[in-house]
Amino acid sequence: MVKVVVLATRFVERYKQLREEKRSILSIGLDPALPGQRDKYHIPQARVGEPRETLLEFCFEVLEQVSDYCCAAKANTQYLLPLCEKDYQRLNHVVHKLGMVSILDHKLGDIGASNEAALYWVHRLGFDAITFSPFPGNLGETTRVAQQKGLGVLVLTLMSNPEAELFMRRAVVDGLPIYKQIARQVFEHGADGCVVGATGHVTTDEIRWIRRTIGEDRIILFPGVGAQGGRVEHILEAGGENILIHLGRAVLYAENPGGKAEEYYNWIMPRFRAKF
Repeated sequence: MVKVVVLATRFVERYKQLREEKRSILSIGLDPALPGQRDKYHIPQARVGEPRETLLEFCFEVLEQVSDYCCAAKANTQYLLPLCEKDYQRLNHVVHKLGMVSILDHKLGDIGASNEAALYWVHRLGFDAITFSPFPGNLGETTRVAQQKGLGVLVLTLMSNPEAELFMRRAVVDGLPIYKQIARQVFEHGADGCVVGATGHVTTDEIRWIRRTIGEDRIILFPGVGAQGGRVEHILEAGGENILIHLGRAVLYAENPGGKAEEYYNWIMPRFRAKF
């Protein structure tokens, strides 16, 4: 018999508290690119100095501007590789001071010992949760170790990039698409929630199925709103109350990030509050 964990983890409870305090379900993405990392959506050349300080100061400025409208921040490891331990701790100090939970978008996925080593550092750096890739397995063990440290685990369940359709929807195990198997494991192992794309091939019915499977108490994080064209309507229709709608490049690189975040807030939150 599979042991089912009733969810009341530190991360989920903190998210709920801040959601009510901020009256927000919005998350801001910290994906600060330097010129040369990509052709567009990057920090202006005129603002670039020493890489670590450039990345940090850019993040600090954005966080200060959007903090009234967001209850979470998601830092993407791939853009923050130059940072050291103290840099991450400074970043998380600011995130927490501004009243947000801090998620490390690391997509952790390895053997048990390697996952445990990573969780040691994620906790020490001051994050509240981490994203997890379920394909190598070890979700149950990783969730147990993470939650012992007070860390949440958000599991990649159905991503919206075109290539993910092959591995997450078209691939089938024991008669079920992979994304459904992942959602079941999220529930069975007591992970804190799922990451589900807001764009592309992801449908309202699939979001509804995932929510029904994982239960109402877990969080679903929806990246892709903004520059990637994510559809807020089907998130609000099927995602449930415990959701994070993630704002990325459209806000991060806006001329006025605070103003752009306020626009999304004023459009999304009345619709959310009308349902919940």
